[in-house]
Amino acid sequence: MPDAITLSMIALVASFSSLGLSSYLAWRDRAHLGAKCHVREHDRTGEYSSLFVTVTNRGRRPITLRWLTGVYADGSRGGVSLAENGVKLQEGEYYETEFGKFDGIMVNGDNMSPLIDFFIEDSSGNRHKIKGSRANVQLVRRSKHPFGVRTHG
Repeated sequence: MPDAITLSMIALVASFSSLGLSSYLAWRDRAHLGAKCHVREHDRTGEYSSLFVTVTNRGRRPITLRWLTGVYADGSRGGVSLAENGVKLQEGEYYETEFGKFDGIMVNGDNMSPLIDFFIEDSSGNRHKIKGSRANVQLVRRSKHPFGVRTHG
């Protein structure tokens, strides 16, 4: 029969293992968004004309996306509603949207302040960073895609 110290050590290892496993499972049991942005080149003009955004729920809990919010050069913020009641994403589901160089989110306010960066906002009010958004906004803003030519389908 093992002595009391050996049994205590085995119980200690088992309890720490249980704590680690339950902490890991609790961490995974939540909504976790992965969002990325790509620029699209127009097939006729060859210029960057639109931004394509993909948002994926990598977590276990459902999440509702409400707004595509922008930060503008004058420090203001604005946004576009994704749907009337939001877009609900279950585990592993994704949402895609696209907006062009001349769409409403690209400028804000009376002075037409240009977009600097944008985020996805959920129903809890949490803002989620979109990978590559700032750099890709700059590419689309600097492009010479002409006004009046459709930017995306």
